[in-house]
Amino acid sequence: MSFSQKKTLLPLVVVLVLIAAMAMGACSHHAATNKTSKHPKKVQMDGTFSINRDHPEETVGDADYVFLARVEEKTGTAYKNTTQIETEEGTKEISTPYTNYKITVLENMKGELETDKPIPLQKAGGISKDGSSIVTFDDDVLPEVGQSYVFLAYA
Repeated sequence: MSFSQKKTLLPLVVVLVLIAAMAMGACSHHAATNKTSKHPKKVQMDGTFSINRDHPEETVGDADYVFLARVEEKTGTAYKNTTQIETEEGTKEISTPYTNYKITVLENMKGELETDKPIPLQKAGGISKDGSSIVTFDDDVLPEVGQSYVFLAYA
């Protein structure tokens, strides 16, 4: 193959590679979409707060403890505020999930918590009792095991 033939063939090869990459991207996006549809839907909890949660000064000032901690394990979910509601299918029980964790405090920023051993922590939010949804406050996340977070906590 001559140099001019290679020069003409190069743009065609580049276009074919781009088309193949786009096709693989579309397939992986489709697979990710199918995968996420198997997960529980996200449901937002509503709450009334005495402070403005968008102002860090207020949230830190209101909390009893502020600390950096590593999540050691998720130990279960407690269900509180259970109530009965009527649906088209009949009576249904609903409740608010609270996820339980064991955490290790790495650094106290406000208040003094033990730093030499894991301690329990309960966070509002979690998997609904029927497993159909993940319930959290707006813009909130559930901590992941092995990750570190700054926590604001109440005694």
